[in-house]
Amino acid sequence: STFRTIRGNCFAGILDQGGHFLCRVKKDANFVILAARRSCWVGLKHKDVLPSMHGKTFEVEVDYVYRHIPEREWLKRHLRLRLIAVWRQDIGQHRLYLTSAQPLQLTTDAAAPVYALRWEIELLFRELKSHLLLDDMPSGNKAATECLLYAALLTMAIGRKLLRALQRRRLSKNEPSRVFPPERWTIVMRSVAPQLLVLLLAPPHARGALERRLWMVLQREAPDPNRSRMLLLERAEAGVLQHELAAA
Repeated sequence: STFRTIRGNCFAGILDQGGHFLCRVKKDANFVILAARRSCWVGLKHKDVLPSMHGKTFEVEVDYVYRHIPEREWLKRHLRLRLIAVWRQDIGQHRLYLTSAQPLQLTTDAAAPVYALRWEIELLFRELKSHLLLDDMPSGNKAATECLLYAALLTMAIGRKLLRALQRRRLSKNEPSRVFPPERWTIVMRSVAPQLLVLLLAPPHARGALERRLWMVLQREAPDPNRSRMLLLERAEAGVLQHELAAA
């Protein structure tokens, strides 16, 4: 398929640069098994062995076949990859992953947690684009663009540090637990950025009052008023956010 061709070319490019990859397996894929702990599986398709492994996590080596279309090479190319089948008790089926990493680099049990980190990366870029305007650079000048990029990254880094400080302060005072969604926090940080700048530039004798006023605003505005609402990361992992990410 065209999708497999594109993916195969991407995989080969990553490997050529000395990297590794981890991705989910599409539902319609069915790879030939090249190696497995059970030698009787060799030559079978991976879907043939899934029923016998109900409730168990396992892995095999498979043959990933693709064509190198950009160079007009229509012959099939092959990549020997690990297919990791992680049993999910909550959904009663396997989640399948493909990776080029060796077992010492990525264990079978680590595949799902490592893959879940992709949402952290995607949501980070979504936050940078949506709330810190990284997707709307007003200048084509390289130096100006780099300044704006670093400003956005510094804003996010400072914001995360303030968020952790606020959470620690509330815990130390045994105050009721509240949810501080990172995306809401970033919006609040944008709104108080001028006050933060004033605080940084203020003379020492004036900083106390400014800091107290700023903390009051952050503590009031940062918590999500809807305590039952799923966090953005939770919505992403549940598959609720995929359409939003595609449209972002």
